[in-house]
Amino acid sequence: MLKGIFISLLVHRFQIANSKPKRAINLYYLIWILTLFFRLRWIYEVYFISFIVISTYYLFEAFGYTALGKGGINVIGFISGLVVCEVSAFNILFLVSLTLMLIIYNIFFDNLKLGFNKVINSNLGKNINHKVIVNNRIFNFIKSIILELKLW
Repeated sequence: MLKGIFISLLVHRFQIANSKPKRAINLYYLIWILTLFFRLRWIYEVYFISFIVISTYYLFEAFGYTALGKGGINVIGFISGLVVCEVSAFNILFLVSLTLMLIIYNIFFDNLKLGFNKVINSNLGKNINHKVIVNNRIFNFIKSIILELKLW
């Protein structure tokens, strides 16, 4: 169950990075480089096959012929999540901490991105107070989560 949560969160992270497809592919390459340090044979097989396919997408995208769709990003996120889960399967506490960090990062980064986009796109972005507005939105978002958990 924990692996499923981690994989779905990583797929969500890849979908956010897909606003520019090179970001998602570069994130995939980073995870690919990190897995070279582990000695699980089937991980190498799955990852090298996907490396060839994604490298082709990367070249096509670099020359403007195509872009990854949602399906391509979901496949990249699933393969990356599966490999990270299997690499970290030796230590359940490590996997739990990775999942919790990814949950916190998804919640905080999405809200921060929305807050900055609203402030930058409005006329208030030119004022000095735009940092205060963004911080208040983040605080209100965190406060609403705490109120939902009845911990406030």
